[in-house]
Amino acid sequence: MIRLYILLILLTLASCSKKKSSSTITEVTFGRFCGECWRGNCAPMYSYNVTDSAITLYADTSNHYFHSKKPVCEVKISDTVKYRIVEALIKKIPPVLLNYDENEHTFGKPDDHDQCGVYLELVYNGERKKFIIDPTALDEVPTEVAQFASLIDEKVEELMK
Repeated sequence: MIRLYILLILLTLASCSKKKSSSTITEVTFGRFCGECWRGNCAPMYSYNVTDSAITLYADTSNHYFHSKKPVCEVKISDTVKYRIVEALIKKIPPVLLNYDENEHTFGKPDDHDQCGVYLELVYNGERKKFIIDPTALDEVPTEVAQFASLIDEKVEELMK
């Protein structure tokens, strides 16, 4: 009887140790877009992907976003400092975005009057979510989202250096 209890305990412990984290971000694409800009790259975007075998970071330096409303991140980034910048940003994604009811949402009117816009797309727990954020529509954007949009803008500047 004691052996049976020990066996049950061991099986329970073994099954618990194999469980994966219930909160997993496997992909984040982010950046900003400015229809009226004076610099060469008016829509810098970055894509961070986590797979079982690797973590990758790519950039879209082509302004492709304006043609398809979807970034095409093809330039591989190997700089570990830039990886750390992105990883720190990902840790600050507010729960309101991770748990947002809609899979796509636009906050405010991004780049409607040349104020630019912030792009965020992520895969969280296997579910893709996409957000377009007006950084100036503070009355239409939850505070956490507005603060995170500002942080994205700040990190894009750091990554472009």
